[in-house]
Amino acid sequence: MGQSLQAESYAGDWVPEPAGEDDSTGHVQKIRVSTNPHRVTFEVHSTRYHSLLCGDVGDGWSSAPDDAEALAVDSEGKRFSGNLEWRHQWIAESGLLRTELHGPKVCGPEGPPSETTLRIERKLLSVDKMMVQLQIVDEEVKDVSQCTYCRKAATSTTGPSPVSFLREHGRPLKTLEDRLAVLDKVGQLVADSCEEISQAQATDRVVPDKFHGSAKMILGGIAFYKSLLPEWVKPEPVEDLVPVPLKAGVEAEWAIYNEPKGVCINITPWNAPATITLANAVSMLAAGNHVVVKPPELVPAVSAVLRRLCQRYLSGYVWVEEGGKEVVERLIDEGADHVSFTGGGEIAKLVAARCGQMLTPMTLELGGKSPAFVDAGLDECMLRSIVQEILETKVFKTGQFCCAHDYVLVHESVLSAFCRVFKVMVEGLGAKRNVRMLGRKQYNNMIRLFQDCQAECIPPVSDEHGFHDEAMSVPMTGILAPARDRAVLQQEIFGPLLPILPVRDVQEAVCIINAVATKPLIAYCYTQDRQVEAIFVNNVPAGNIAVNGGPMRMISNYAANFGGTGPSGMGAGFWGRDGLKEFSNRKHAADQSTHLHRARYAYQSSQFAEEDEAVACVRDSLRQPQASERRTGLMLSWSTEYTIFGSGPPSIPIWDIRPTLVRAGRTNSRYTLVLEQLMDAFAEPKPRRQRSSFGQASLSALSKTTPVFSCFGQSFEKFAPQESCSTFFSSTMKA
Repeated sequence: MGQSLQAESYAGDWVPEPAGEDDSTGHVQKIRVSTNPHRVTFEVHSTRYHSLLCGDVGDGWSSAPDDAEALAVDSEGKRFSGNLEWRHQWIAESGLLRTELHGPKVCGPEGPPSETTLRIERKLLSVDKMMVQLQIVDEEVKDVSQCTYCRKAATSTTGPSPVSFLREHGRPLKTLEDRLAVLDKVGQLVADSCEEISQAQATDRVVPDKFHGSAKMILGGIAFYKSLLPEWVKPEPVEDLVPVPLKAGVEAEWAIYNEPKGVCINITPWNAPATITLANAVSMLAAGNHVVVKPPELVPAVSAVLRRLCQRYLSGYVWVEEGGKEVVERLIDEGADHVSFTGGGEIAKLVAARCGQMLTPMTLELGGKSPAFVDAGLDECMLRSIVQEILETKVFKTGQFCCAHDYVLVHESVLSAFCRVFKVMVEGLGAKRNVRMLGRKQYNNMIRLFQDCQAECIPPVSDEHGFHDEAMSVPMTGILAPARDRAVLQQEIFGPLLPILPVRDVQEAVCIINAVATKPLIAYCYTQDRQVEAIFVNNVPAGNIAVNGGPMRMISNYAANFGGTGPSGMGAGFWGRDGLKEFSNRKHAADQSTHLHRARYAYQSSQFAEEDEAVACVRDSLRQPQASERRTGLMLSWSTEYTIFGSGPPSIPIWDIRPTLVRAGRTNSRYTLVLEQLMDAFAEPKPRRQRSSFGQASLSALSKTTPVFSCFGQSFEKFAPQESCSTFFSSTMKA
């Protein structure tokens, strides 16, 4: 039986044979085997423990996760203790799938631990039967137990189910102490693993390959969330704005409880695989969720390192599932509680469609064409600072960065000075001007965009600084005034090409930006004119806006969330209180007085002497000043006796009173007159009947909060129609 056939044959759900067999291991096993690269995943269940494990197949030993000892309990009750190493092997000659664990074994109270290897060998007896044999390897091989397993029907849905496993058997994250502890574990992972992650990113051509800068940012984010959590886990009080007549003399305490959503899937991109994996995981874990990470298949070395690290430090909290499209579909179909996707728009449509089938909420961070406007009146020192920030995203981060400047709109009065400074600084890069792409697909896309431009290049492309097929490198190049219908101005570039367009003023720049189909993830404005800044901020619909600053300042403020709008994304990915809100179910609760039932009974028992007096009482109550300000939300409850809490029809909006009276036969002039008076007093357009019709949540649902920072040394908030902008300013300008 060949090795590839073995891999296919071992996959499936396996259960012990019925009574009569020696089931000393007590395991129910689900197995999935991947052949490229070779790895094996086990989901093990018994009456005593539950474990989810994944390991590489090969001869090398690696650190085993904490719950690997679930595989290592023998029939005599002896167990492994301390740090374990493990490995998985194919034994081609005998057709075995072997797992070995090595470490100190507790031999009993009478003796010290000794170094021991436990061997678990699986061998197919037939298509539907597997023999599992447990052996202790000291000076000789000792058989401990064996058990025969029968396979359930093997389908695409069989095998380990990480979403379901974490939901049922994940380690607790409900309490404040649980969450602080797991954030400390993430911090330990980051602090211990910078070099290991950096080496993996260098192997996979991720630029920049050094993880140390991202590590500092993530550690700062962990400290920020730890400071927020003590208040976050407490109920948030909510003002009671129920109209006085409907209170019926009964007060209530309202509160919002921020409860975890459950299990979140984090689908990460190839350009920043470790950073996005851990930054998003921090927000999800802080909110009390378990996390399943689906790293990109384009960076296999980074994916394998993340799997091993999360298993070593975060077992029971975070699971890393490697693979391609079929893995994403399987994970979403398991019924996760939230899906976060970072990547391109076309794939996002597929993810959104899949989530739609399961009604799974999602967060999308999609990038987009991020513009930069350079205003008139800027001196050469400021222009050099602007070009330096552009080159940091286009060269140091290769342009393969969601916040990279995609194109520049330069005021015609400073166009020649900007192009001169740009040319000098790019030529000064020397060999660093040649920027390597991650893979062949990205490199070929740069060639296609460049050949389509048909415009002047700044500086010119040469043999030394050109497109090199073997290295897959692209020269950092400005493209002066390409035609508006060219591909570089129609789609996200994601590389070291920079269109430069002259504009007459900020109004023309805004028109060009708004003519692009994709709303930008982040828009940059470089100006010393406060009026120009106001026009730009209030008229460019972007996820984020930076005035006289670059992207790193934008994403390093832990109090400000970072996310897109429209085609550039939806939802809050990480940082800020919005990051916690995104991955929490904000449950509203009303706690009424213990006198509730007595109060209702009193209202139901009382009857007014005249029906007109009842209507007048309701009318006068509704005309109280505090009620009239909220008249669109007023509700009336009508019954045969016209009591406030009667046993008649349920509470209905004021605009529905007339048809109710008609159906009840109350159509004489007295009712019609009073009804018309009420309708005239509280006439408002009929609101849409949605769950988010009232309250601050409805404003949040229908608005895009745009973090903005500017370097003018002042702070304020701006609210524009259909946009809500939280504006942050820095006291210094990078110049």
